Amino acid sequence: MPRSPLDWWIRAYLVAGLQAMSTVQSAPIISTVESSDSTGWYNALQVNASDRPAIAYYKNSAFALQYAICTANCKAQNPTWVVSVVDSSANVGPEYSSLQFNGDNPVISYHDATNRDLKLASCIADCETVTPQWIIVRVDTGGSVGSFSSLQLSEGRPIISYYDITNTALKLATCTAGCATAAPTWVVTAVDDAGDVGQYSSLRLFNGRPIIGYYDATNRNPKLATCTASCDTVTPTWVRAGVDNVLDAGEYTSLALTSAGMPVLAYYEATTGAAIVSTCVAQCASATPTWERVIADSAGNVGAHASLQLDNDRWMLSYYDGAPAQALKFTYCLLGCLSAQPTVYATTIDSSGRSGLFSSLQLSGGYAMIAYQDNLAFDLKFAVIDIVPPTVSAIVRIGPSPTNATIVSFLVTFSEDVVGVDAGDFILVQSGNLTGSVVSTVTGTGATRLVTVNVGDGSGQLRLDLIDDDTINDGTNPLGALLPGNGNFGAGESYVIDKAPPVLTSLIMPSPGNYVTGRSLDVSVNFGESVVIGTGGVAPSIALTIGAAVRNATYFSGSGGSTLSFRYVVAANDLDTDGIAIGATLSLNGSTLRDVAGNDVAALGLPGTALTNLVLVNASILNIDDSDVSTQYEAATDGVLLLRYLLGYRGGALTAGALGSNARRNAAQIDAYIASRLVLFDVDGDGEVRAPSDGLMIVRRLLGMTDAAAITADAKNSSRADADVVERIDSLRP
Repeated sequence: MPRSPLDWWIRAYLVAGLQAMSTVQSAPIISTVESSDSTGWYNALQVNASDRPAIAYYKNSAFALQYAICTANCKAQNPTWVVSVVDSSANVGPEYSSLQFNGDNPVISYHDATNRDLKLASCIADCETVTPQWIIVRVDTGGSVGSFSSLQLSEGRPIISYYDITNTALKLATCTAGCATAAPTWVVTAVDDAGDVGQYSSLRLFNGRPIIGYYDATNRNPKLATCTASCDTVTPTWVRAGVDNVLDAGEYTSLALTSAGMPVLAYYEATTGAAIVSTCVAQCASATPTWERVIADSAGNVGAHASLQLDNDRWMLSYYDGAPAQALKFTYCLLGCLSAQPTVYATTIDSSGRSGLFSSLQLSGGYAMIAYQDNLAFDLKFAVIDIVPPTVSAIVRIGPSPTNATIVSFLVTFSEDVVGVDAGDFILVQSGNLTGSVVSTVTGTGATRLVTVNVGDGSGQLRLDLIDDDTINDGTNPLGALLPGNGNFGAGESYVIDKAPPVLTSLIMPSPGNYVTGRSLDVSVNFGESVVIGTGGVAPSIALTIGAAVRNATYFSGSGGSTLSFRYVVAANDLDTDGIAIGATLSLNGSTLRDVAGNDVAALGLPGTALTNLVLVNASILNIDDSDVSTQYEAATDGVLLLRYLLGYRGGALTAGALGSNARRNAAQIDAYIASRLVLFDVDGDGEVRAPSDGLMIVRRLLGMTDAAAITADAKNSSRADADVVERIDSLRP
């Protein structure tokens, strides 16, 4: 039996409750970038303009800054990495480097621990080979500087925030000229020197203005510095503000900006061992911003080595789970990400060895990519996570609609390959008096499923809907992302189930008139719905009794609509002076007659088959006095009799001097004859028969006039064409 909406609501509620208490297990693709001794420290991951991930990192065993770029299969099981040395002139690269791309050319800021300088390396050629060409410059040499560097590019110009160990201050270096040369011009300023500040600096730009998140070691809290004016000069204006007043929070600061430029800061809270995300929601460029502080994860000792990114203002965070798992973790915000109560889920990416140190997160083409160190093997590793949940693209009918089939099928298409699809993921929406429809089977793999349905009883509309209970997934992400219901789909095509036979409702007779040789007698039949004439026999027909003879009006148009038309063309020997008769039934003659759903017409009896005394065939209507051939259709006899009748003459005044030779009707009979056929004399079709119009035009024609315009001049009282008026007159005297 299909589940009721209440059943689905209860199930969704229970599933949501269980998921709130547990993590979702992901299926990342994990590879090793470099496994030589003691590598992968302080790494920085970035993606170039060609969507290729690259990593700058410190190789401890060589005391060198290295660079690895993926050149093939970067999101697959076996990526190809090209590893090269950037700088090995001293002990260079420890205490955090930062990587950005100028197009496809990498630019790296880093610390020279031997000389205690901030340095910058810019690749100018062969950047994806083992021998790239680097321009290396010293940015700041004033004391012990350059650790915790964070690099951004503004129109290709490097801007670097970093920690000044000598002065325990946060500093900013901005390149203002010659930035791609060996002799660039730098403007170096202090951002904050109130106490021991500047470790874990994380720089972002909004409209070219630097915004920096960093750690205040004196107060053991995170801080934010926002440049509001003269940012690339020696006298910039900085607004500094606290972010969190919880003691021992703020290490491993990672900053991202929303589309509106609001800062979002992730950091480690040492007192509780939790990963924290704080979002500025008001007055962000002031000294008193408003922050929404949320615990992203508190399961264990988590949050160190945090790296934050935003995807359409939804934050994603990679970090180290230090105890007890010693693993790389990933937390993904689903809903309400900039509020105090976001909906998030956390997943363990790699629990082998002691993985997750120095995590660096980037987003690219629907994937989260993380570079990190396995601190047990001292390997540099790389994880790729599919972060785009599958969705239902369409649910379409496979068969025709309307249909009277007992089994119908729907094709369900997902945005990508999925698993976990079964009959329990669907409900049927029925309307009309359709009842008892059930999902029968679900077959298929990959991104499509064929769902067959037993239709049940009655007629109505039938639609297949998918109800998301998070059992369908792509191996990583539940349908529509975590939480039941957010992948629901109810906008598919419906079947019209029609098991009722079409009903013949009415008969349309030929218009009153005298149908002469060559003229068509048309009879139409109306049904309550569209019907189709099938092949296999001769054309269906309706019997017409014309005089003493039976003729067949055969089908000639209307299949596919609700009206079928039948036609008989009058022959020279056909004669009916008192009205034709219609047969009692429609004869199929071996053909089929069904509605578009395939139901045969239930009954073929024709309503309204009485004599039609105004549908005549080859009758001498204008031989009003029934005289012999020598005087029939004369203006002086038949014409005068019609005019006098229309003018109100009766009895002897009607017939005086106007009867033809051997006339067989007297005045009373002529009066009755015209009255019974009066409508046939309405030759201009205005709905009235009058002497100045219809009578006059008939007399003119009987007088031998042939010019249609002259016959109708100043007499026609309608828009009927002159030639048609003349044809109507002539049909009265075959």
